[in-house]
Amino acid sequence: MKNKIIISEFLKTGKFGTVAIGDSAETIIQKLGTPDGYSKINKRTKHIHYGKYEFFIIDGKLDSIQNDHYDPNFPNEMEYENELIKIEVEFLKANKIKLLSEIKTELNKSNISYSLIDYWGRKGLKTSSGVVIDFNDEKEIQNEINLVKIDSIENYELIGIRFFPNTIDSIE
Repeated sequence: MKNKIIISEFLKTGKFGTVAIGDSAETIIQKLGTPDGYSKINKRTKHIHYGKYEFFIIDGKLDSIQNDHYDPNFPNEMEYENELIKIEVEFLKANKIKLLSEIKTELNKSNISYSLIDYWGRKGLKTSSGVVIDFNDEKEIQNEINLVKIDSIENYELIGIRFFPNTIDSIE
Protein backbone atom coordinates (compact mmCIF):
# COMPACT_ATOMS: atom_id res chain seq x y z
CA MET A 1 0.00 0.00 0.00
CA LYS A 2 1.28 3.45 -0.93
CA ASN A 3 1.89 6.12 1.67
CA LYS A 4 -0.44 9.06 1.21
CA ILE A 5 0.94 12.56 1.40
CA ILE A 6 -1.95 14.85 2.19
CA ILE A 7 -1.38 18.44 1.08
CA SER A 8 -3.59 19.94 3.80
CA GLU A 9 -1.34 18.23 6.38
CA PHE A 10 1.72 19.73 4.67
CA LEU A 11 0.06 23.16 4.87
CA LYS A 12 -0.67 22.61 8.59
CA THR A 13 2.66 21.11 9.65
CA GLY A 14 5.35 21.84 7.07
CA LYS A 15 6.02 18.09 6.90
CA PHE A 16 5.66 16.44 3.49
CA GLY A 17 4.32 13.11 4.67
CA THR A 18 7.17 11.95 6.89
CA VAL A 19 9.76 14.13 5.12
CA ALA A 20 10.89 17.07 7.26
CA ILE A 21 13.24 20.00 6.88
CA GLY A 22 16.71 18.81 7.86
CA ASP A 23 16.35 15.32 6.32
CA SER A 24 19.21 14.11 4.13
CA ALA A 25 18.74 13.36 0.44
CA GLU A 26 19.15 9.67 1.25
CA THR A 27 16.39 9.85 3.87
CA ILE A 28 14.07 11.65 1.44
CA ILE A 29 14.67 8.98 -1.20
CA GLN A 30 14.10 6.23 1.36
CA LYS A 31 10.76 7.82 2.32
CA LEU A 32 9.54 8.96 -1.14
CA GLY A 33 11.19 6.50 -3.52
CA THR A 34 13.43 7.11 -6.50
CA PRO A 35 13.17 10.75 -7.61
CA ASP A 36 12.20 11.64 -11.18
CA GLY A 37 15.31 13.75 -11.45
CA TYR A 38 18.05 15.58 -9.66
CA SER A 39 20.69 18.19 -10.31
CA LYS A 40 23.56 19.86 -8.58
CA ILE A 41 22.92 23.61 -8.46
CA ASN A 42 26.25 24.56 -6.92
CA LYS A 43 28.84 23.16 -4.51
CA ARG A 44 26.45 23.35 -1.55
CA THR A 45 23.03 22.81 -3.14
CA LYS A 46 21.34 19.77 -4.69
CA HIS A 47 17.84 19.59 -6.12
CA ILE A 48 15.71 16.47 -6.40
CA HIS A 49 12.16 16.30 -7.66
CA TYR A 50 9.14 14.07 -7.74
CA GLY A 51 7.00 15.32 -10.59
CA LYS A 52 7.00 19.07 -9.97
CA TYR A 53 7.50 18.75 -6.20
CA GLU A 54 11.02 20.09 -5.69
CA PHE A 55 13.30 19.44 -2.72
CA PHE A 56 16.36 21.68 -2.24
CA ILE A 57 19.17 20.19 -0.18
CA ILE A 58 21.83 22.58 1.13
CA ASP A 59 24.94 21.23 2.83
CA GLY A 60 23.42 17.76 2.89
CA LYS A 61 20.12 18.72 4.58
CA LEU A 62 16.66 19.46 3.21
CA ASP A 63 16.23 23.23 3.23
CA SER A 64 13.03 23.81 1.26
CA ILE A 65 10.13 22.21 -0.61
CA GLN A 66 8.01 23.69 -3.37
CA ASN A 67 5.66 23.07 -6.26
CA ASP A 68 5.16 26.32 -8.14
CA HIS A 69 3.57 24.74 -11.21
CA TYR A 70 -0.16 24.99 -10.53
CA ASP A 71 -1.80 25.03 -13.96
CA PRO A 72 -5.27 23.69 -14.83
CA ASN A 73 -3.94 22.88 -18.31
CA PHE A 74 -1.42 20.47 -16.74
CA PRO A 75 -3.12 18.94 -13.67
CA ASN A 76 -0.50 16.20 -13.44
CA GLU A 77 1.99 18.81 -12.22
CA MET A 78 0.19 18.99 -8.85
CA GLU A 79 -0.86 15.35 -8.70
CA TYR A 80 1.87 12.76 -8.28
CA GLU A 81 2.22 9.06 -7.63
CA ASN A 82 5.11 6.59 -7.73
CA GLU A 83 5.87 3.13 -6.33
CA LEU A 84 5.86 4.37 -2.70
CA ILE A 85 3.67 7.46 -2.47
CA LYS A 86 0.50 9.12 -3.71
CA ILE A 87 -0.05 12.83 -3.17
CA GLU A 88 -3.59 13.76 -2.18
CA VAL A 89 -3.94 17.32 -3.47
CA GLU A 90 -7.47 17.84 -2.12
CA PHE A 91 -8.61 21.44 -2.76
CA LEU A 92 -5.44 22.15 -4.76
CA LYS A 93 -6.63 19.82 -7.51
CA ALA A 94 -5.72 21.56 -10.77
CA ASN A 95 -9.17 21.38 -12.34
CA LYS A 96 -9.61 25.14 -12.83
CA ILE A 97 -7.94 28.44 -12.04
CA LYS A 98 -8.08 28.91 -8.26
CA LEU A 99 -8.43 32.37 -6.78
CA LEU A 100 -7.03 33.61 -3.48
CA SER A 101 -10.57 34.03 -2.15
CA GLU A 102 -11.36 30.36 -2.91
CA ILE A 103 -8.17 29.12 -1.25
CA LYS A 104 -8.97 31.18 1.88
CA THR A 105 -12.39 29.53 2.03
CA GLU A 106 -10.84 26.06 1.73
CA LEU A 107 -8.21 26.82 4.39
CA ASN A 108 -10.97 27.97 6.74
CA LYS A 109 -12.98 24.78 6.08
CA SER A 110 -9.87 22.71 6.85
CA ASN A 111 -9.09 24.69 10.03
CA ILE A 112 -5.72 25.79 8.67
CA SER A 113 -4.73 29.14 10.11
CA TYR A 114 -3.03 31.61 7.81
CA SER A 115 -2.21 35.25 7.29
CA LEU A 116 -2.06 37.45 4.21
CA ILE A 117 1.55 38.46 3.55
CA ASP A 118 3.56 40.50 1.10
CA TYR A 119 5.50 37.97 -0.94
CA TRP A 120 8.04 39.06 -3.55
CA GLY A 121 5.98 42.08 -4.57
CA ARG A 122 2.70 40.18 -4.57
CA LYS A 123 0.40 38.79 -1.92
CA GLY A 124 0.47 35.28 -0.55
CA LEU A 125 -1.10 33.28 2.23
CA LYS A 126 1.28 31.97 4.88
CA THR A 127 0.04 29.15 7.07
CA SER A 128 0.97 28.97 10.75
CA SER A 129 3.55 26.28 9.86
CA GLY A 130 5.26 28.70 7.45
CA VAL A 131 4.13 27.17 4.16
CA VAL A 132 3.38 29.94 1.64
CA ILE A 133 0.61 29.64 -0.90
CA ASP A 134 1.73 31.82 -3.76
CA PHE A 135 -0.47 33.79 -6.14
CA ASN A 136 0.03 35.66 -9.40
CA ASP A 137 -1.07 39.31 -9.45
CA GLU A 138 -1.20 39.55 -13.25
CA LYS A 139 -2.51 37.45 -16.09
CA GLU A 140 -2.46 37.13 -19.83
CA ILE A 141 -5.41 38.46 -21.74
CA GLN A 142 -6.41 36.30 -24.69
CA ASN A 143 -4.83 37.48 -27.96
CA GLU A 144 -2.66 40.01 -26.09
CA ILE A 145 1.11 39.98 -25.68
CA ASN A 146 1.32 41.91 -22.42
CA LEU A 147 0.27 40.89 -18.95
CA VAL A 148 -2.48 42.80 -17.16
CA LYS A 149 -2.65 43.42 -13.40
CA ILE A 150 -5.46 41.58 -11.65
CA ASP A 151 -7.91 44.12 -10.19
CA SER A 152 -8.37 42.68 -6.70
CA ILE A 153 -6.20 40.71 -4.27
CA GLU A 154 -9.10 38.28 -3.81
CA ASN A 155 -8.88 37.45 -7.54
CA TYR A 156 -5.14 36.70 -7.60
CA GLU A 157 -4.52 33.31 -9.20
CA LEU A 158 -2.81 30.35 -7.53
CA ILE A 159 0.79 29.62 -8.59
CA GLY A 160 1.73 26.97 -6.06
CA ILE A 161 3.04 26.17 -2.60
CA ARG A 162 6.46 26.83 -1.08
CA PHE A 163 8.09 26.03 2.22
CA PHE A 164 11.35 27.92 2.74
CA PRO A 165 11.56 28.06 6.55
CA ASN A 166 15.22 29.10 6.59
CA THR A 167 14.67 32.11 4.34
CA ILE A 168 14.93 35.47 6.04
CA ASP A 169 11.47 36.74 6.94
CA SER A 170 12.18 40.07 5.24
CA ILE A 171 10.18 38.81 2.25
CA GLU A 172 7.02 39.25 4.29
